Amino acid sequence: MTKADQSQRLLTEYLAGFLTDQRKQKIEDVLFLRTRYVTVVLEDIHKSQNGSAVLRTAEAMGVQDVYLIQNKNPFRIYDGVTRGASKWLTLHRFSRKGQNNTPACFAALRQKGYYLVAASPHADGWSLEDIPLDRKLAFIFGNELEGLSDYAYRHADAHLRLPMYGFTESYNISVSVAITLAYVLPKLRRLDVPWPLTGAEKAELRLKWYRRSIDHIREIEAHFWREIAPYAPPASN
Repeated sequence: MTKADQSQRLLTEYLAGFLTDQRKQKIEDVLFLRTRYVTVVLEDIHKSQNGSAVLRTAEAMGVQDVYLIQNKNPFRIYDGVTRGASKWLTLHRFSRKGQNNTPACFAALRQKGYYLVAASPHADGWSLEDIPLDRKLAFIFGNELEGLSDYAYRHADAHLRLPMYGFTESYNISVSVAITLAYVLPKLRRLDVPWPLTGAEKAELRLKWYRRSIDHIREIEAHFWREIAPYAPPASN
């Protein structure tokens, strides 16, 4: 165990003393079903309220990471919509001004081993039933006015068409994400694929969520580093 790992473990154990047993169990229950095997990508969302609804949906369904591409439209989190969901997520923003941020996001996703699936009501591609779950999947959703950019559509590895049976040509983006995740995630969790978080990922998120569950966390952590950490035994190999 490295010194950094030991410090993380000791701090987590210390902070656990400030949480109820019920809260700690809730965190463990959420960690057990959390996944990074599937992620959601939002490209240049026009209305941040809709994007905030996606964050709430993704968190509630157990997705840990959401990627936010900001080309023309800034993304603002509306707490009244997310109801605090964003603080439990890992958000990845691609927002350099004056450039197309979609290629950088796609490159980052591919570096992490994701297969890129572009969702479009006009796509001639997979249905929900066709989605293979033998690989990590990043589902990409475009904005409410124009849909996906030409770059995103052309450079995706596959395309997803959600079922529609009425005159309306598209769903609200938060509904599109909810339909996709509600179909994919329960099916995924029944398969023998590496969808759960690793032990290291759980430890990192556990500490993060402990911090965000405790009032006056800055003062409490300052006391730990000042009064407890210096006297901890050295890390063992």
